[in-house]
Amino acid sequence: MRSISRTLLLLMLLSPLCHYALPAANDSVTKTPAFDTAYIADYKDLLSMRLYFLIQDTRFVIDPDGSAKITYKPNIPFKVGIAGFYKWFGLGLAIGSPIHFEDEDQKGKTEAFDLRLNLYTNVFAVEGYLHSLKGFYTSNYVDSYGNNYTNPNLRITSIGANGYYILNHKRYSLRSVFIQNEWQKKSAGSLIGRIGFNVSKMDADSGYIPSGWIEDFGNDSMVNYTAATLVSFSLAPGYGYNLVFLKRCYLHAGVFAGGQYNYMAGSSAGLEDQHHIIALIVNLRGAVGYVGRKFHVGFSAILPGFQPFASGSSNFFWDTPQYRLWAGTRFDLFKKKNKKK
Repeated sequence: MRSISRTLLLLMLLSPLCHYALPAANDSVTKTPAFDTAYIADYKDLLSMRLYFLIQDTRFVIDPDGSAKITYKPNIPFKVGIAGFYKWFGLGLAIGSPIHFEDEDQKGKTEAFDLRLNLYTNVFAVEGYLHSLKGFYTSNYVDSYGNNYTNPNLRITSIGANGYYILNHKRYSLRSVFIQNEWQKKSAGSLIGRIGFNVSKMDADSGYIPSGWIEDFGNDSMVNYTAATLVSFSLAPGYGYNLVFLKRCYLHAGVFAGGQYNYMAGSSAGLEDQHHIIALIVNLRGAVGYVGRKFHVGFSAILPGFQPFASGSSNFFWDTPQYRLWAGTRFDLFKKKNKKK
């Protein structure tokens, strides 16, 4: 009896020590969340898929003499795409729309390709892209018959990326807005550092400016490039805020401002032209959506704020605002495998 009593007394004395020792042991095998769970819920162990419509109000503007500005646009109303996100990785692909609201006989035909790569952690995020457009029409000029000037051989290909550093990553989720594998449970904002680069190539065998336009306007002496390159590097810190309402709905707003270095090189019939410009840029981003347990929908707008820059008689610039509408779901990709085990 005494031995039992002594054993019980020893256990009672050791129990407080066990109470403090167990959490330390648990910390070695359980991972502490990298964010405040009161503000952010995690869906990264599920595969998030979505179908989206991408509208790019693309403009390729040529201002050869400072007065007769030519604005090119692609003849495509929107692109249809599909995207998937798992853990920190995301990939999206969009192609041309099967529906054309514009008259191809009058404005020509456009071929489109858009590939998106997303690498998201709680602290850092990288958004990469590769897109190509071939076939443009002049949106601000028509000939004597009322038809737009077309340039079916003009191709513009762009590759680039934007990197983000999120200071308040414990409570602010950029993933919940743009890839939906997290849920922002409470409103929060954060200062964000952003760095970006872009390389764009423009090629046209017959030149950027249609021969019919040159004949009609009598500008035979203007520079008509057949190839050119635009390279830009930017550093633009900013701020983003996610307003949560009706529990699972959100409204996002972000603004970035900073400097951008632009390099332009063009060539035509042996003529080479190069320019180096530093410009001020302002980039605006907004989104609204719903993040449910299984389904999510949303709409976003990204205005790049690429500033036109003067480059003598051969000035041109490239502007690509983006509007995206999506609907998606998430599911456990490895559920069946886990059950077998």
